[in-house]
Amino acid sequence: MNLNNLTTKVKLIQPDKTFYESIKGISLENDEVSSLNSSDLSIPKSLKLSKEYIRSWRFQHAPLIEKAFENIDSKTPFRTIFPGPYIPALDGELINIGDFAQTVYANILKSIKQRIPHLKKLKKNGFEYSYESSYKPILRTISEPEEAWGYQRIKCPRIQGVNFPLPPTYEYEPEDTKRLERVKKDINKKCSHFCQKHLGKKKERNKNHIIEILSYISSVQNLMPSKISTTLIKSFNEVLSFFDLKDCQPENPMKFLFEVHHALSYLIQIKNFPLLFSGSYATYWVDCIQLPLENLVEAELCDIHRVLREIRSYFSVGWSLIIVHLDGKLGFNTDGTHRHYALLTVELLRRLRSGSKESFRKMDLNSDRALKIITEFSDRYNKKGLSLRETLRVVSYIVNSDSPWPYLDILEDEIRKSKGTEIKYVPVIYLPEWRARSVVKNLCDKGIALVGVPVKNIFLIGRSKGKKGIFIRGGYHGTDRQPMLWLNYLDIQKL
Repeated sequence: MNLNNLTTKVKLIQPDKTFYESIKGISLENDEVSSLNSSDLSIPKSLKLSKEYIRSWRFQHAPLIEKAFENIDSKTPFRTIFPGPYIPALDGELINIGDFAQTVYANILKSIKQRIPHLKKLKKNGFEYSYESSYKPILRTISEPEEAWGYQRIKCPRIQGVNFPLPPTYEYEPEDTKRLERVKKDINKKCSHFCQKHLGKKKERNKNHIIEILSYISSVQNLMPSKISTTLIKSFNEVLSFFDLKDCQPENPMKFLFEVHHALSYLIQIKNFPLLFSGSYATYWVDCIQLPLENLVEAELCDIHRVLREIRSYFSVGWSLIIVHLDGKLGFNTDGTHRHYALLTVELLRRLRSGSKESFRKMDLNSDRALKIITEFSDRYNKKGLSLRETLRVVSYIVNSDSPWPYLDILEDEIRKSKGTEIKYVPVIYLPEWRARSVVKNLCDKGIALVGVPVKNIFLIGRSKGKKGIFIRGGYHGTDRQPMLWLNYLDIQKL
């Protein structure tokens, strides 16, 4: 693994394998992938890509679109977006789930029966499809934490704890297999019909035809209603116009249309964020974007001791990147909960320490000064409900716990040396939730079953404005077995 194929604005750190093996109990693995040559496929003007994103199009997405059109496969999979084509199976062994959007989707349906669409729930209004999801999580009110709430003048936010309802059976049953076959036939039929009628010289294709196929693909992938943006419609049409000139049909219409939809949807989501680094690394292509900290939305409660461990790493070896699902300007945190809370804890402690000569252990968290700082912190970073509650829990533990945290003196020294650097940004990777193969963590850890967490779940929590949070463990996305680049988070605050 080397950094030669990356363009970067920040200093990158190779992953610390010892940390992963000794602390997390994970052995990093790096299987082979086939290389991709650059493509001359024109960048859709409707995308309005800045120069820094052109490499992502030419060296990753456009080549895969062309190979999807020609239905070219490789003995070893092609490089794809993080985490690449290999993720852990139920027995812990890495398996190849595919490189094209269509093959990833097909493998998800094969392994997680909860992700198989019910065709009866696909509804069509005019030309546009939507999916009527019946998913409802199990909710439980969470009031004060188990440990004492250390704030007399701040009411502990009440959270609706979210848990996943488990299916009566985990294994595929005959009806599941039949439903999967019906879905595969329906998707192939829709994609083949679209290409035969609307792709090629002198074929009629208008906005409504495009909305129809895009909304259909999005609905079967996400199993929830999805908006189709004007940018996606226009850029999709531009890409198809290039292939009109070939005047031949794609070998596999589903593979081709799914890949174009994925590439454009992915770039539309990330293109308005500053790019920190980009390129091929290990088995995947990575586009690391700079997300304002106030736009990072938390989905889970935290384990205080894991947050403290992350704080130690923050000031010593650095951190890996946070994985998010993007929803407009917001990033819903899907892998990086404790790093997020560690950042918020360090920033709030920095503010409490600023202008004060008192050590952390002598701070009065119920003083007028502390109340003012906490209120300003909450407003500045838009941290309400869940994220504020969990950050205040960690700060209270550091300040008030019976036994002082052994790392406390070093933490005070590091915050003092940071010279008032405000934490404004986080480095994140966008992994679309439909593609992430999110499964119930504890069942997967025990080797019992891969039970899917609905894509809709992250939206229910992320859009709740801090009123909901996962109170056991979030969905497992299988992103922790591939080498991930690390960096010093303080570096990106200076850009």
